[in-house]
Amino acid sequence: MADVVKIFNVDGSTSEYEKLSSRWPKFLKMFPVDKGYSVIIDSAELLAKKPAALELYKAALSAGINPTDVGLPAIGVGMVFEAKLLKDEKVVAVGTALKAISQYKDWEIGETAARQRLAAACGLGGDVFDTDELSDMGDQGIASDQEKTEQQSLIEEEPVVESKKESKPKTTAKKKVKADDNDETIPPALMRQIEHQATLKSMEVPEVRDLAEAKVVLQALLAA
Repeated sequence: MADVVKIFNVDGSTSEYEKLSSRWPKFLKMFPVDKGYSVIIDSAELLAKKPAALELYKAALSAGINPTDVGLPAIGVGMVFEAKLLKDEKVVAVGTALKAISQYKDWEIGETAARQRLAAACGLGGDVFDTDELSDMGDQGIASDQEKTEQQSLIEEEPVVESKKESKPKTTAKKKVKADDNDETIPPALMRQIEHQATLKSMEVPEVRDLAEAKVVLQALLAA
């Protein structure tokens, strides 16, 4: 089984990922048990990590009030797994992961995710933080120069083919991924970029009928 696999990202790009089964032996060599290092994994319910919020929920429920009626968000579910690297009983590094527990092996998956984050925090596979950072930027409506370059390349990578239909971007209809028989198929990566940009701008995904129109729509979304 390969130690490095190719990951297909939501924006249509690909990246290589080294699996934890390959990184963990390296981690143990960096932090050997015979040198006083150890790893422990703790778990706690999500609300246990938010004591102030927990007290507000308790107060609302004790008063017979639905927490959402007083502006509190719906109670989150899941377990927070925390992997700690210790040296002579002192915490050196920590990695955490949230996992909903609903079926077989969910608990083990949560523990593995925490180990993965710990290994990344110690320099083994830190590229996982790139995904978190880009996601955070997306939530803020910020696009990096790398993302802009990738989006523009999707627009320019194929020549624009004149459509027999009038190309007018629409912002209130559902998407169509394929064009008519006489038009070119829209690359899935280009369609994902349109969906991503529409979501960032709180718009419905525009309807696109052919490749030329898809490129026009993406350019309009990037300029919005």
